[in-house]
Amino acid sequence: MPGRSRIIDPVTRDYVSDGKGGRVTTTTVATSLYHAIQGKRDRWPGDPEHGCDLWRIARDRLTQDSPQRAENAMRIAVQPFLDEGLIRSFEVRAERDPAHGRLLIETTTVDAQNGPIDISDVVQFRK
Repeated sequence: MPGRSRIIDPVTRDYVSDGKGGRVTTTTVATSLYHAIQGKRDRWPGDPEHGCDLWRIARDRLTQDSPQRAENAMRIAVQPFLDEGLIRSFEVRAERDPAHGRLLIETTTVDAQNGPIDISDVVQFRK
């Protein structure tokens, strides 16, 4: 049986309150995926492979290859979850939005225990 973890609001980056003095929890891998995607890859001494390279893309100028780089970074960050069988599938699609100077990233994730979960809002990517 999977454990429980607190849900993080991607906008405020804080745990979601249940309105009763506690926190909203989940049995999905959404919180772990949040940490993997928001964490900077190659920056944590305990596991240099943990995290995502989106931060490197965010510091660069938005270019034609930015969507492909973002998709690759996301796949690398999520691969350990696939390898461990925590998620059954992961799809990502990125596209440039030059009018607003940002990269739009959409994901489709299937949690092995709980079915489809939406982690698209985890990626708040704006240049």
